[in-house]
Amino acid sequence: MNATLIAIRWCLALRRFFTLRPLLAGRAARARTSVVLVLFFVVATGTARAEVLSATTREGDVTVVVEASKAMVQVAEPVTVAWKIDAPQGVAIAFPNVSSQLGDWDVIDVQDRFDLPRGDRRTWIRTLVMETIETGDVEIPSLPLSIAGEASASASASIESDRLVVRIVSVLEDRADPLKYRDIADVVDVPLPMQRSYGWLMGSVAAVATAVAVLAIGIALMGRRKRISATRWAIAELNELQHSGALQSVETDRVLARLSSILREYLELQFGVPARRQTTDEVRAQVCELNRFSDEDLTRVATVLAMADESKFASLRLTREQLETLLSDVRATVESTGAVK
Repeated sequence: MNATLIAIRWCLALRRFFTLRPLLAGRAARARTSVVLVLFFVVATGTARAEVLSATTREGDVTVVVEASKAMVQVAEPVTVAWKIDAPQGVAIAFPNVSSQLGDWDVIDVQDRFDLPRGDRRTWIRTLVMETIETGDVEIPSLPLSIAGEASASASASIESDRLVVRIVSVLEDRADPLKYRDIADVVDVPLPMQRSYGWLMGSVAAVATAVAVLAIGIALMGRRKRISATRWAIAELNELQHSGALQSVETDRVLARLSSILREYLELQFGVPARRQTTDEVRAQVCELNRFSDEDLTRVATVLAMADESKFASLRLTREQLETLLSDVRATVESTGAVK
């Protein structure tokens, strides 16, 4: 309610300002003024109402940030919650399996973006859209996360995110009870303020400027992301792996795990195959259904994924030459299929 009143007062002040200008005497000018006032009202109201919950947990070099899109919602109104994990390169983060229920919340949608490169670090993101029919202060439970890799030796093998509390308001709250009669109160004399304060106007202008800046940065980042193709991304990741210490020291499990991760994410970005959430057999079957891969490329995909599974579950060990051959096979598959779509 306070946010709406601030926006209304701001729009009235701007309208008085524009009314004084003689250039706005025409019909077209008045129409443009009305449009500007409506846009500023929407932005100011949305900015004032936006209240994001956030909590941060750190364990060694691993940072976990959990954010809820709203601090207060109505019953059955969706809330978006994101768990963002920032870890150094060489660390693997394992999330728990997602069910249809998380505490008192019903899970509507799940989106995972794992092992995303960010300089010399990696980012894991899990986003859940949830709703609940409970009322009052409803807790978003913490998620237990497993840490693995060379950098996990200096930190705990697991970490839990902080809990968040979201206020759930019923649509029936704050309604008058028709059985409780209240008579009209007597007239109350209220002293008029002697001096008008425009502090609210300055605060609203600052809020709108912040919102516009954040929107511009978001649009710029989205444009940059769209300009990077899946093929160029995969080739860059393979080049980084080729010169990494894991390949030089013949760490079979790390090299094969990274090759499998790059190949799966490439298939998802280039062809829409949800390879990161599928088994090796499911990936191979869906890739065959695309009818866009040669027999040689299909053999390369199946071989790399199968050897990654064998290294993970059966401790397969390969020589450096064999690892370099598999890396070259993945590169050849990316280059030959990159222009198909």
